[in-house]
Amino acid sequence: MWRSPSPQPPPEATVAAPTTQVMEDGVEILFYMRALYDYQATIDEEFDFVAGDVIAVTATPEDGWWSGVLLDENRRQPGRNVFPSNFAYVLSDDDREERLLSSDRVDTHESMGRSPSPQPPAEATVAAPTRQVTEDGAEILFYVRALFDYQAITDEELNFQAGDVIAVTATPEDGWWSGVLLDEGRRQLGRYVFPCQYVQLL
Repeated sequence: MWRSPSPQPPPEATVAAPTTQVMEDGVEILFYMRALYDYQATIDEEFDFVAGDVIAVTATPEDGWWSGVLLDENRRQPGRNVFPSNFAYVLSDDDREERLLSSDRVDTHESMGRSPSPQPPAEATVAAPTRQVTEDGAEILFYVRALFDYQAITDEELNFQAGDVIAVTATPEDGWWSGVLLDEGRRQLGRYVFPCQYVQLL
């Protein structure tokens, strides 16, 4: 189904809306993650990182192999921009003051028949975050909190209020993400689409 671009937040609330960040070549930074474990690249398009590294995420394909770049410019690897998403966790706004404020060139990544995203090291399994799923089996990627109220305009969109927490299950590049309200008493059967500009990462 064709959709119009994701709507902008209400004019009176735009001051509170998060600022979109982009790399020097214009690639949009979706959010930031911190590595939970060391990772050694296995093919040329992947990049190496160590636990604690901060990654600016630029694309989130559903195969679990996401695209991004290390914020430490001195350790960036030209032409390498792919990493396994389950080796890192999403940083909240409170964590972002710790990151390095830098940017560099990011190559776009297209799926090339990859194997599933690898599992974290066996010895670190206890510390690994549990992969959560919704009632219908959809994997929860991360959580967001609504900044503004939103009134659905089509049958598949969610209604929500400022402060609601949403479990995100897909992040299409058109800005219309998919997810469900965490408040089971207010979930709306068959409604799961919402505009990403109306929320912030937890």
